[in-house]
Amino acid sequence: MNSTDWLQNGFILFGGFLAVLLSATEFFSPPFKRSKFLFASALFSIGVLQLSSEFILEKGNALPNFYVSFHTAFLFLPAPLAFLCVKSLSHEADPASDLRAVSLLVGLPFLSAFLYAQFSGLFFEKYLPEVCESPECGVSRSLYCIAAVFSLVFAYHILRMSVPIRNFRVRTLLLIFAFDTCIVSVLVILGAIVDVLFFKISLLIITLVVCSLFVLGKRYPDLADNIRSEFGKTKYARTRLAGLNSDSVLERLNFLLDTEKIYRNEGISLAGIAKDLSITPHQLSELINQKLNQGFFSLINGRRIEEAKILLAETDKTVLEIAYEVGFNNRSSFNESFLKFADETPVSYRKKYKYKRL
Repeated sequence: MNSTDWLQNGFILFGGFLAVLLSATEFFSPPFKRSKFLFASALFSIGVLQLSSEFILEKGNALPNFYVSFHTAFLFLPAPLAFLCVKSLSHEADPASDLRAVSLLVGLPFLSAFLYAQFSGLFFEKYLPEVCESPECGVSRSLYCIAAVFSLVFAYHILRMSVPIRNFRVRTLLLIFAFDTCIVSVLVILGAIVDVLFFKISLLIITLVVCSLFVLGKRYPDLADNIRSEFGKTKYARTRLAGLNSDSVLERLNFLLDTEKIYRNEGISLAGIAKDLSITPHQLSELINQKLNQGFFSLINGRRIEEAKILLAETDKTVLEIAYEVGFNNRSSFNESFLKFADETPVSYRKKYKYKRL
């Protein structure tokens, strides 16, 4: 193995481990959301694919059939999970339909591919399409191609969902993801039919995408809210606010936030506030998006940070005590939100304010 191959293999493995790490972060960071769970699941499936693909490229026919069947089944996971994540952000799904969609779009293809690969003798003697000389070779190539076409279908649907979006950043992100899925799918097909080099190139591209997701997550921690907001604006072309006294509802909402300080409740939810306002969660979400031009959690965290600024400046409470008091359940999420809304950390804000008072 020359130095170029070593660097390529290392980069692919790095992408796999990074995807798994990012998925763990999404899984265990509060609050729980369907979109976060689906996004984390997509990242995990990408990580498993990256790692298992690298081992298959290196070990080939030294690996057991069960392992390769498992890897083949994972080819059918990332695209539908990503599509369901975007759909969840678009407010088009409910828990019952999500369960049905996950079963049909994720579980059924995964299980079918695994059983087909396991019991048809797929990769029994040779695991890589380009070195397979047995009759089953055509079966292995076809399964890779089916997975690629399967992914292209979901890329097309995400592409369609991005068309009405007006926000340049959000639309560009969705377009890049859709086109990246198309490119990777085409490379997988070429890798199965022409040369395994194309398959390796697809793994390198996926690693670049995972790295980009990591950077975007750090640079724009509210990106999911922005995507949800943009989908909301599109969906609300047919408004649910007809006949609703928006000004009166906003006045009551501001009372709950400013006087009752409901944002201090770490378990606050859109549905809970909507119930207090005697409107539906969809109406409240539309109202916040259209009238306040922000997402629900951006609104809540913004109020939390404003109170935190006052407490940092006027009290001697610790940063952690203040974080808990204003509604955050850990210091990490508090620091992240404070940096987003105040462009500095809580500690630096407190030091700067006390310096001004001297």
